[in-house]
Amino acid sequence: MGDARLAIRWVAGLPFDQWAVRLSTGNADLRGSLEQVVVVTGGHTLTLGPGPTHVELMFLGGVRPRLVAVAVSGPLTVGTQVATSLRLVDGEVLIDDVALPRLDAPLASSDLVTALLDNLSDVELIARGRPVRDARIRLPEGIEVRLSDRDEVTVQAKTHGPPDDLVLSEPLRLQFGEHGVRVDHRSVRWLASIARIRIHGAHLHPDGRVVLEGGAKRGLNRVVRTGLRTASAQLSGLVRKSPRFKRIRDFLHL
Repeated sequence: MGDARLAIRWVAGLPFDQWAVRLSTGNADLRGSLEQVVVVTGGHTLTLGPGPTHVELMFLGGVRPRLVAVAVSGPLTVGTQVATSLRLVDGEVLIDDVALPRLDAPLASSDLVTALLDNLSDVELIARGRPVRDARIRLPEGIEVRLSDRDEVTVQAKTHGPPDDLVLSEPLRLQFGEHGVRVDHRSVRWLASIARIRIHGAHLHPDGRVVLEGGAKRGLNRVVRTGLRTASAQLSGLVRKSPRFKRIRDFLHL
């Protein structure tokens, strides 16, 4: 099945330095069952889990993307103190909303988040981001997606299984806001049929099937439906077979 933990990191927004430079702001909301994990943040040793856990992230993108806030709700301990919430914000570590002493040590918020994502099972996730400007993002197989800075991109997924073998339990949903996105590839003829169509959403099913949602002006309903069906079928084939979509297949029942 591959390393599904790596895949969930990408969906949630890590590593920032490889893609968040294209976004101005973003956030992610994750829920799952956390295995016990010991981490050091701000010089304090924390034990999180085991048990149901809720993780909220907020980041700023741009040239130097960074996490600006992390909130964790679930069982945790700091030394002998038992608590239910952790927040990292403004350089402080807060346990049950009480700030711990500041120590001469890095906050290491990204390390904390990576440890959490690597040890969550049965993960439910909603992530959102807004492009810093009109952006072009290249996908596997040379497919190019053009995003508008006027719209928020949303990813929603529900998985089941242990941390190292997560699979989709419901279709993964991508939404591209009111204005949608354009998809292009100069050498692929089937994309010509949707060149004028704005894609507003896409569903990735657990069996690898892709379903695109979109629309066009001037009432071209029949052309739109035909183009979307053709593109959906071709993308489904790429997701199921192309080596370049291997990370996505880590989530699927294939």
